Amino acid sequence: MQSTLVAAQYRKEDRPSTVKYREDDGGGYMATLEVTHQLHCLNMLRKYLHLDYCGKVDEFFSKSKPQTVQNHLEHCIDNLRQYMTCQADTAIITFKWVRGFSGEYPDFNMKHQCRYFEKIIAWQKDRGVHVPASHVQRLEGEVDMLYPP
Repeated sequence: MQSTLVAAQYRKEDRPSTVKYREDDGGGYMATLEVTHQLHCLNMLRKYLHLDYCGKVDEFFSKSKPQTVQNHLEHCIDNLRQYMTCQADTAIITFKWVRGFSGEYPDFNMKHQCRYFEKIIAWQKDRGVHVPASHVQRLEGEVDMLYPP
């Protein structure tokens, strides 16, 4: 489950459609880390690969219209594509000759420069808020966007 953060608008213009918390809940903007969204997208694609099982137990797949599922998965693919092109991993993949294979075989055993993921999640949890879902509601003056961003 994604942890919700309270954030000042980060390089975004405040709009009447921006979801905000009520002042008695601390105010601020509803936000989450992109990494949790990317992991959600990866998990959605994994579940779709196992639709024979997940289609029965995950309400998104069992109760959504096929076009809604397709749109969501296309969004996820594009989100992960953007991440990979923006954060391009420049680790070098070498190739090996492997018995039983007619051509060269990629050796994916390599070192990557990683961030300390557990610290990122701890940072998010430390700054997370616990606002009941029933408190997430339109505030006066908030309006719908005509199209998703």
